[in-house]
Amino acid sequence: MLRRLILVAMLTGPLSPGCDRPDVNFPQVHRDRIVTWALLGEIDELFNQNLSGQPAGPQDITSDCPLGGSVHITGDLTTADGARCDLLFDLTDCKFERSSASLLSADLTLTGQVNLQRNLTGADSFGNVDFTATGLKIRGDIASTPDQASVSHDCDLSATISDSATVGAVAGELCNRPVSWIYYQSSCGF
Repeated sequence: MLRRLILVAMLTGPLSPGCDRPDVNFPQVHRDRIVTWALLGEIDELFNQNLSGQPAGPQDITSDCPLGGSVHITGDLTTADGARCDLLFDLTDCKFERSSASLLSADLTLTGQVNLQRNLTGADSFGNVDFTATGLKIRGDIASTPDQASVSHDCDLSATISDSATVGAVAGELCNRPVSWIYYQSSCGF
């Protein structure tokens, strides 16, 4: 009987989590990837919603965020298609949700400034997209089925998306912790 009990305990883990142990089922590195994925995706979405179709040149646009709060976008579109730009997204309680195939989800609120620099070339717009922020406030909840966690960060972000015809990569730091992943190109957007 003791062997069965030990085996069950080994398969299911401890009955109650320890206060001083990291959550090995939902490690910080995975949480940071989800937060970064959601944040970069939302800045890209705010770019598309507010700057698509705008002429090249200086920009100064204030808009509502998807679920509340606001964004003030200033800076320069070097090209009308947005392939080259240097923009500042000043976020005030900017609330949004992102999900991916019901596996990943993020319900976040951002306050602070995020700088976006795009340097894309060619008809397919491959190249680098850089994101930087200092003291960005990130609040909310994230999930990677079946794990869930609350997020409360006041920290810096630096991330670069590098795209080619077949593969892309994200590399940088969130809250002074490394974050990176690769992805393969398909007909879907990032």
